[in-house]
Amino acid sequence: MPKIKSVIAISLPTTFVFFIIGSLGAIVGNDTIRYITPFKFYDPTYIIQNNHYEWKYLLVEAIVILIAITLTYILFNKKDIPSAT
Repeated sequence: MPKIKSVIAISLPTTFVFFIIGSLGAIVGNDTIRYITPFKFYDPTYIIQNNHYEWKYLLVEAIVILIAITLTYILFNKKDIPSAT
C-alpha cells in the first residue's frame, strides 16, 4: 500500500460516500441503511420525541470504535515507529 501524504485524500471521499449512501437510503426508505452510514445513527426527530438515543445504534457505534482501536493497535504494534526524545 502506498504511503499516504494527506489524510484529506482518504477522509473526504469516505465522508462523501457515507453521505450519499445515507441520502439514497432516505430517498428509498430503506431503514437498514442506517446501520451502514454514521450520518443516520442519530435521528433528531426520534431524540426530541423520546428524550434519548436509540441504543442499538450506540451499540453499533461502540463495536465499530472497538474494532478500529483493536486494528490500529495490531497494525501499529508491528511497525517500528521511532520516538522523539
